[in-house]
Amino acid sequence: FFITMITGALVYDGEMINRLLGLMHEGWSIAPQLAIRLPVVLTLITACIALFTVLGMTDYEPSRVTESSTTTTTPNLRQQLSAPFRQIIAAGRWTLGHQFILLVILAALVLDSTARQFVILAGEYYRLIDIPPAWFGLIGAGMSLLGAASARLSRYLVTMHTPQTNFFLLAGLLLLGLAGLNLMLPVYGVLFAIPVFSMMSIVSFQSSYYINREVDSAHRATVLSFRGLALNLGLGTASLFYTGLIATLKTGYTEIDDPVLLRETVFVDALLAFPIYFIALAALLLLFGLRFRKRLR
Repeated sequence: FFITMITGALVYDGEMINRLLGLMHEGWSIAPQLAIRLPVVLTLITACIALFTVLGMTDYEPSRVTESSTTTTTPNLRQQLSAPFRQIIAAGRWTLGHQFILLVILAALVLDSTARQFVILAGEYYRLIDIPPAWFGLIGAGMSLLGAASARLSRYLVTMHTPQTNFFLLAGLLLLGLAGLNLMLPVYGVLFAIPVFSMMSIVSFQSSYYINREVDSAHRATVLSFRGLALNLGLGTASLFYTGLIATLKTGYTEIDDPVLLRETVFVDALLAFPIYFIALAALLLLFGLRFRKRLR
């Protein structure tokens, strides 16, 4: 991840690429239109390598031998295709019957979906606070290195505080970062992105910790997979809301003819929706949690 973040940012900067090519051979250069496509090309190549790798994988299942025959039985194609969906349904039913695990997954969804939606758009934010594109990869790589520090912090939090306290601490940290992003401070505004980026690794660590602690080994893997599915659905929902917000905001700036200025203005205005969206999700989660506590009493 560290290498790909740096490489992706470098190849995105056409001037940097041409300088490097000029050092290798005088006269070598690429057009800016091609440079901007290089990250997509590299992503496609990586995806093809990944596809080639997984196509060589096979499911391992111990041979089932009957007393009267040594013939190995294997599930048919229909059973193989439907098995993952049956596991998802089973994990969902089990999770719905265990309220603490459900609350852990919902809390992870609230924190992760908001933070991850900004991470997707971080490049535009960096550009608007006057950070050169060549630095995007270095910043992303540095954010990834925060995982080491986040793991130590997460271990301290889960051993010294209750899940409820941890949620409020993480919610406050994320809200601070989201509010600070709206200040649009030149260069130094990147500091407010740190808690937002860190949130993903912290949430992953803590939710995995609580699930591993509470769920038996028979259901653990499927519940963890169900958490991953829930987080993806949360991100998808946040993306839909953001897309709708962008479309709505654009209709209010009919006087702006420059498409670049329009995009930047809309992006800055849309940043305010991040803390509001997070507060709304957190409020719904707290209402659900209070209702659950009353039912226990």
